[in-house]
Amino acid sequence: MTERLPVELSKAYRPLNHGPTVLVGGAHDARRNVMAAAWSMPLDFSPPKVAVVIDRNTLTRERGEAAWADPSALHNGHWQVEPGAARSLHYIAGGHFFETGEAFEVKS
Repeated sequence: MTERLPVELSKAYRPLNHGPTVLVGGAHDARRNVMAAAWSMPLDFSPPKVAVVIDRNTLTRERGEAAWADPSALHNGHWQVEPGAARSLHYIAGGHFFETGEAFEVKS
């Protein structure tokens, strides 16, 4: 990922509402840390709140300032599901992961 895409605070739940594994990082002076967090979720809409389970022994837990999304996966606040687009990654257990599948629509 070379570009960071800001996520409007009021829409912060959108990248998290389907439970992807997210990368959470922290930095202070010369110390840097990044970790994968499989437990992330939106909590509330107003004010916007999210929860991420972060190991207590990481620098990431000490600092938390910003959030962003990869523009190849998220555009205008919505996940991209076109063929060839990046897919969200989900952790199952025991080193097993899956990607989201093909998009479809239901007629109302």
